[in-house]
Amino acid sequence: MAWKESDARMAAFDALARLGVEAPPDLDLLRFGENALYAYRERGLVLRVARPQTRAEHVARTVDFVVRIAVRGMEVAEPAAVPGLRQPVVTSTGVVTLWVYYETDPDCRVTPRELGGLLRHFHDLAAPEKDLVEVWEPFALIRARLDGARSSVVRGSGRRIAASGARRQR
Repeated sequence: MAWKESDARMAAFDALARLGVEAPPDLDLLRFGENALYAYRERGLVLRVARPQTRAEHVARTVDFVVRIAVRGMEVAEPAAVPGLRQPVVTSTGVVTLWVYYETDPDCRVTPRELGGLLRHFHDLAAPEKDLVEVWEPFALIRARLDGARSSVVRGSGRRIAASGARRQR
């Protein structure tokens, strides 16, 4: 099943409904990729929606990981403390976590040296927490998606071929 922004938005609305938000609010799409990120500025939240096939345990470990490295001194956006809501929120169209929203300066630029320093700091703090995260293999994700796309094209082509062959036989 293709990952669509409309599915991610529905998952975000579902999570917010569990917070008592009755009408679908204005959500600003910040990013759509491996996850969808929406800003709900009215409540100071960012909703991170993972694909529906993502395991809730994996998302929960990610939240725990972020909390741990924050305690160790990494400046990161922290999970939002929402009374009565256990994270992650599992919906039929995605797995949702809520984070504190911070305004950013769009003119802020980071030099390569500064970025390198931040990455080194992150890796130093993250190393002791490796029990919470799996080794990141971005090419494995790409391979799996390409294989899925190829098989759906082949399946779709087979139907077209079979249908065109049936027309010729008539």
